[in-house]
Amino acid sequence: MVAAGGQVTDVISISEQGAFSSALQLSCSVVGTAPLPSCSLSLNSIPPGANAPSSKLTFSAGALAASLPAPFIHTGSLLASVLSLGMLGFVLVPKFDKQHRKRWALRVMMLLVAILPIACGGGSTTSQHVKIYVVTVAATSGALQHTTAITVTVR
Repeated sequence: MVAAGGQVTDVISISEQGAFSSALQLSCSVVGTAPLPSCSLSLNSIPPGANAPSSKLTFSAGALAASLPAPFIHTGSLLASVLSLGMLGFVLVPKFDKQHRKRWALRVMMLLVAILPIACGGGSTTSQHVKIYVVTVAATSGALQHTTAITVTVR
């Protein structure tokens, strides 16, 4: 998992190089929703007979920082506002005579009924902005090719 705007690096180990007679070409590509993050490898070519080299795969999600929308409602602050209004209503209710108390209690309850579903039904704002990408690393030597897929989650 990587944050939008960040990057993550991982090591890709390559073994069994003795069987290849030509250089091993490495490449990476990203599949997912636009804008696509980028990937790069520290080694793009490995000579034949190389002894178990490794390459660093870097996944950069820098292009995604500007594309993710800011959350419209922060449920934590909305819930705090609703609780504050509710407490205010219960503090003010005893200050009125019996007839006004019923009206204020009804108004506060109607306000809570109108606002509370927004706070409870919205869910987490971060789960709406998760994007999943598949990074494919390919190794090719002549007619031989091997690919490995890596799933990356961007928040």
